[in-house]
Amino acid sequence: MFVYQIGNPSWGGLLADHTISYDTNSEIWADVGSSNPYYVCDGSSWADTTASSANQQTVSFWQNNTAKLFELTNPYYEPPTLVSSINITNGKAFNNENYTSYIYRSTDTTNSRYIYALGNTSTSTAKDIAYEWVSQKWVDIDTNATHNTFGNSVSDTANTSRKTSANPQTVYVMETYWNLLYAVFTNPYYEA
Repeated sequence: MFVYQIGNPSWGGLLADHTISYDTNSEIWADVGSSNPYYVCDGSSWADTTASSANQQTVSFWQNNTAKLFELTNPYYEPPTLVSSINITNGKAFNNENYTSYIYRSTDTTNSRYIYALGNTSTSTAKDIAYEWVSQKWVDIDTNATHNTFGNSVSDTANTSRKTSANPQTVYVMETYWNLLYAVFTNPYYEA
C-alpha cells in the first residue's frame, strides 16, 4: 500500500489529515485522512464514494459534489489483457461471408483502444472496430464504412450508434446500408 499526504505551502506543508492511499492488491485509491479530499471518484465526475473502483485509469478527488480538488492519471493503471481473437456467432459476416472471428490488428495507445479486423489483418480497414478500455465501449473507427454501427439486440437494426453502450455483454454489429445484423459476439472484456 502506498500512502500520500497532500501538502500546500499555505497549509504549512504536508498534513496527515489530507491523506490518500493506493492499495496495490485491490488496485483501489481511497481517502484515508480526516480532511479533504472526502470523495474519491472514478474518472472526472463526482460520485458519493470515498474509494475508487479497481484499476481506474483516471481518478478524481473532491471536497464535495461541486468542488473537485484534483484529478490524476493513475500511474499504476493496467489496460485489460488483450484478447487476440473474438468468435463471431451470428449475422451476415458469419452466415453469408464465412467470417468466423475478429482478429486483433493493433493497439492505439493514444485513444486507449485495441483494434480488431474482420477475419484477417489485410490492408483494408473498412470493417475494423475497436474496444476502448477506458469507456468500455466498442466503436466504429472507419469513417467511410457503412458497416460497424452497433445495436442493442439482434433485431435493433434501425436504432444504431457508432459506439456501444458501456460494458455490453453481447455486441451486435449492424450493417447500416442494408439495415441488417452483420455480426454478433460475446464481449471478451465484459465485467459482470
